[in-house]
Amino acid sequence: VQEWFQRLREDFPLYCRTNIRIKTKAGNLVPFELNKMQIHLWNIVKKHIELGIPLKAFLIKLRQGGATTFFTVLIYWLCTLWPYRNALGIAHDEDAAKGVGSKWQNYYMQSNSNLRPKVRIMNRKEIYFATPLDEFEKTGDIGLDCHLDTFTIDKKEIGRSYTYQYGLLTEYARYNEVLPADTIDDRLIGIYNAIPDITGVFTLIVKESTAAGDNHAKKDWEDKQSGFINIFISWLASEEYRTEILPSEYFELSELEDSRYGDELVERRK
Repeated sequence: VQEWFQRLREDFPLYCRTNIRIKTKAGNLVPFELNKMQIHLWNIVKKHIELGIPLKAFLIKLRQGGATTFFTVLIYWLCTLWPYRNALGIAHDEDAAKGVGSKWQNYYMQSNSNLRPKVRIMNRKEIYFATPLDEFEKTGDIGLDCHLDTFTIDKKEIGRSYTYQYGLLTEYARYNEVLPADTIDDRLIGIYNAIPDITGVFTLIVKESTAAGDNHAKKDWEDKQSGFINIFISWLASEEYRTEILPSEYFELSELEDSRYGDELVERRK
């Protein structure tokens, strides 16, 4: 049992297939198998985990591609297989924040019973993985002591309650719908201060969004000194918008690395 538990700690895609169930667009509940885009994101995350360095990423994504699902599952994995971890989920409005909290609740309720940690508090705004108070008073064992908290960006006290290791800022480009740009910057300072940047420790801050025109998010995307890596994933990353063709029927691919798109034969195989 311990060896299997350790494998789930080391192999996130295996954990997803084993313990996470998601609803498909067709309305079915199925094991969570990473798609092509999610595998790409996992490879980036995995590299930072192995190196023990913080990951700060700004992701511009395709809609309904599975990016939010990927990061909510990743955070759930980190906060249910390791103790003393806290995570923030931040959205632009109440409905979106409840959506993040509901995802975490659903992962718990639909997971393998042997992999469900003990819970003291569970609702759409807060999940506290810890032993119930009556059990704690008898045994002194607090359990995982991990928090999953969700907020809207207009909440002034974001990040003031705990130190967090992981933060997901979903639909980041829509924050200007509820706050002026300078106020968003003030909120971000508080969030960044709540998630320490410690050498040798993997922490995570992800700003993810669909594109939304010329606003604060565009400014952040173009800021070369932000400390965030930019990740762009287009509709072409979705298998639903791809079809296999014979290139010779349409055009000739270049093998030259210095051509406009690089070595297209190599890119096609990715």
